[in-house]
Amino acid sequence: MKSMGRHHLVSKFVATYDKLFDGYTPEEISPHESPAQFWANLLSLNVDSVHLGKRLRALAKEDLLTAHKPLVNTLVATCLLHLRTAQPGDAKKGNAATTLALMLRCVLEKGLVGWEAMEIVAGSVGQSDSVFLNLTSTIEDIISDEAAPADLKHQVLQLAVVFACSISQLSPGAYLLRRDLFPAITSIIKSPETEAFTFEAALFLSIVANFHRTDAAKLNPYLSSIRKTEDRELMRALVYSANYTMDSVVKAYQEILDDSPPTFASSMSSLLASFRPDRALSATPVDPPRELFKNQPIEAAVILLPVHDFLHLNTVFNAVLMEPFISDAPSGPASSVSASDTVLSSKGPALTPLVHTLLSLSSYLLTHASSPQRPRASAYAALALATLLRLAENDVAMSALTTTATEEHEWGKALPAKYHWEELWRSLISLLDFLSAKMSDSSKVEQLVQETIILLDFSVRHAESYLGSPQAVHQLVYELVRSLSTIQKQHPFCQPASSAGTSGGVRRPGSPSSPAHALRRLIECTTHYVRRVHESGAAPGSAVAVLRVIALDVERDGLVGARERNEEEAPRHSDDVGEAGFVRFAYVDGLALMPGPDS
Repeated sequence: MKSMGRHHLVSKFVATYDKLFDGYTPEEISPHESPAQFWANLLSLNVDSVHLGKRLRALAKEDLLTAHKPLVNTLVATCLLHLRTAQPGDAKKGNAATTLALMLRCVLEKGLVGWEAMEIVAGSVGQSDSVFLNLTSTIEDIISDEAAPADLKHQVLQLAVVFACSISQLSPGAYLLRRDLFPAITSIIKSPETEAFTFEAALFLSIVANFHRTDAAKLNPYLSSIRKTEDRELMRALVYSANYTMDSVVKAYQEILDDSPPTFASSMSSLLASFRPDRALSATPVDPPRELFKNQPIEAAVILLPVHDFLHLNTVFNAVLMEPFISDAPSGPASSVSASDTVLSSKGPALTPLVHTLLSLSSYLLTHASSPQRPRASAYAALALATLLRLAENDVAMSALTTTATEEHEWGKALPAKYHWEELWRSLISLLDFLSAKMSDSSKVEQLVQETIILLDFSVRHAESYLGSPQAVHQLVYELVRSLSTIQKQHPFCQPASSAGTSGGVRRPGSPSSPAHALRRLIECTTHYVRRVHESGAAPGSAVAVLRVIALDVERDGLVGARERNEEEAPRHSDDVGEAGFVRFAYVDGLALMPGPDS
């Protein structure tokens, strides 16, 4: 409905858009201009993002599908026209990108379905090909244009991120797959003039790579390009950007509570211990107030998604990631970012390698992810675990990290961590006790029990290769001995039929790495030392006496179970976990980092 004129002073931009949203036509607003000239002049004005966003957000979905649909259609078409045809340096070109990003963002947040998005943005489902393909081709042409100014490329890259995040998994997102923007995006990352925009470029690649990933993977050119690229210069730029960004996320945690960096082992203990009834129901807080971290991690943590995807899909990225730990890594200007032991930043002190930063970030994410009221934090923690799992299951990475014990010791000095194995063992066993007693009817819990048993089994069989002292090995055995009854209660969860049904076929029920075999070995090992303690006459309630018996037996005969080395390849699970439940949070955080009506 048309409203009465306003008497207070407003900018021409605000006054014109207010009249448009109130139902006035261009001819009524400016009768002496042609429609084409009217829209061109409007795009010449500085964009008031806050006001335009406010007017767009005030419209209901029904308004956008009816009375205001022609206005939105015309604005989209006009912005695309001037974004494509205006000369570099013309204000209309940049303002068109800003206006289009605002409109897409505010319109697509209305909870639309696919055909509604096509109707509102393109005018009709029949016109969607023309409009959306025009959008994607315009983005590609400007980003890949060597003559285009860097600031314009940045605006258009941000437009691409806004569109990809706003359209989420709706059907018009498929138009981003109709053109392969991978070469254009990588040119942004590799060019000295635009390398500062690597974060946005990497985020865009991961967002579009995850579009209907499970059911359209073969049709997604970005997945294929990420998997096939061998461009080490590209990889090093990604590693540098991810490292710098993750370091800022870690610092955001440390600014809230100035603590020493948590270790990965202690953080896992914190996460697992939070499941224990004595911690979950405690009236007395045992950790810093969760309220302090309710907004953590900061949105920049979304860089974890590109790191996860490249680590999963590309072997060259894995090799580049490990360059700081390889003595014969290439040197020179093209590789100096990752081939050294530290990454130097002109804006601050040297950074440790990305692997170290990833571990530190994961520690914080896991420490503060135990609240069910914070699904976003839990999703980040899950993605961090999936990323670390891919790293652990990657032969290139593990070969680099475990070349020799001496080398491990040297690079390990830089890792801001001390291992708290005792707390980890207790948390794992407490988790088993809690799950078996309280949640035995859940298939997901059944799988968690199986994985925990297998983890404990692997921990025993390979204890002497990673625990730093004989005392640490003795402590592991002691924790098992005092928890034999809890371990024995896991029989119902680890039977062959049950194992086959919940492990997705990753482990054959009769294989040495099956839950049933793992539980049998664990019980045999634990029972052996329980028997030795009884035979010695040591008081079961005396930790010192029990540890002394265990130490003497291990030192005399070796660790029971450790000599049974499984030649079968360790079970791999990284294909079963990852980004699927995280992407919706990536959309939200990606949008929050882009210029918009709230910035």
